[in-house]
Amino acid sequence: MPLLLHTFAIQTVSLNLLFQTQSLVRCFHQFLATCFSGTPWLLVRASPVRPEP
Repeated sequence: MPLLLHTFAIQTVSLNLLFQTQSLVRCFHQFLATCFSGTPWLLVRASPVRPEP
């Protein structure tokens, strides 16, 4: 019985951590989108190394 409670507590803590991480990642993505809203992301993604002129 104590073992069951222990696993339940561990699962609850890891679920809380998962939710916190997801919201942090979402906030980070929103922050990046706001900062680089003027940059064409497809262009940046297509050419990571800028060609020499």
